[in-house]
Amino acid sequence: LISKDTPLISKDTPLISKDTPLISKDTPPISKDTPPIFKDTPSKDTHPISKDTPPISKDTPPISKDTPPILDTPQDHKDDQNTQAPPPTAQAPPIAPPPPDPPLQHGPKTRDEALEERKRKQFPGQRAWPTLEDCTQTPPPRHILFTSTWLSVSAKGANVKEYVDLKSDVGNVTNLPHCNANFEKSKRTLDYLAGMESPPLTEYKAERGLQEVLCKIDGTYRTLDDMATRIHRALTMNSTSWVVTNLAALYWRVVGQGPPAVQCLKNALHYGPDNMRDVAYVSLANVLYRTGYEQDAAVVMQLSLEASPTLVVNHFTMANVLAAQGYLREAAGFYESTLHYQPEFEPAAERLRIARCLVVMSKAQSERSSNHGNGTNATNTTNTTRGSSQP
Repeated sequence: LISKDTPLISKDTPLISKDTPLISKDTPPISKDTPPIFKDTPSKDTHPISKDTPPISKDTPPISKDTPPILDTPQDHKDDQNTQAPPPTAQAPPIAPPPPDPPLQHGPKTRDEALEERKRKQFPGQRAWPTLEDCTQTPPPRHILFTSTWLSVSAKGANVKEYVDLKSDVGNVTNLPHCNANFEKSKRTLDYLAGMESPPLTEYKAERGLQEVLCKIDGTYRTLDDMATRIHRALTMNSTSWVVTNLAALYWRVVGQGPPAVQCLKNALHYGPDNMRDVAYVSLANVLYRTGYEQDAAVVMQLSLEASPTLVVNHFTMANVLAAQGYLREAAGFYESTLHYQPEFEPAAERLRIARCLVVMSKAQSERSSNHGNGTNATNTTNTTRGSSQP
């Protein structure tokens, strides 16, 4: 141990580091008047005294000019490395990123092929793809036009006669079935969608194909003005009825008025029970698409599918929304699922053929353009085997 008579090093005396120059011959020896050392933290370059350092005795001679310099060698840190350095922590292997979606090829859009394939796996036993020969012999139209759809309230178990007076005489006066919103905006009424609040982006064309549906709601034909007045009277009696507000929206669709139709559908969504909301969803998707908000229409139809995943009109309407935007492969998937639930539904079968023919012919055109650009005379490589599953 250090003797009590041994003078200690001052706190102001710099410790010897590996960067300290060698002690010169002019350095005086440590005197007995040197004050004791304090518990200051040494610098990062200072080598602390290890346990193997021999104690300084009173017989230790002062440092002379002949003393060899102190070297900082790896051996000097042997004990520190063995006792202080923690063992290296094993690192977990990096998490592999999820596999990308399968590559998409051909067709007017490229993001829908994988979704169409998933649809085919979900509903096995689907119809074979047409060949190029099939499509050229009976050329399809260049586009699939959007078709109006409506989910009848009777399909959800509601009896219209219990909500609307269809017997009384309404006279010659015509009253319009406007819906008033007496509630705050909310997620339930889909106010986060641009098309719910913004004016129409395109001119709304009257959906005259739905006029017979409205005017023969109970099997007996009435005029459009007659039905408007009857629905108006029903609204004055019960403005929160999801059945009446859906019928009012149908009227505005028939006459080609988008904003009042949206207002009535918001009422239907706000007041209607959760298991009846898909009636309003289907109408709303039609209105949004026809007012120029195609993406909003697809969002609404996704909600409708979640509400009633086996309802034929939901699959058919989603297919129409996608096909009209050019997403032919994904639209084909929903036409397939429509036929899964209703195999005899001919409009879906015809539109499925059109969508697939447009994909097959687009692929053939792309291959011809590629071969021409490469300066080759390669023949068309499109699969022409009848009954193939897909191109």
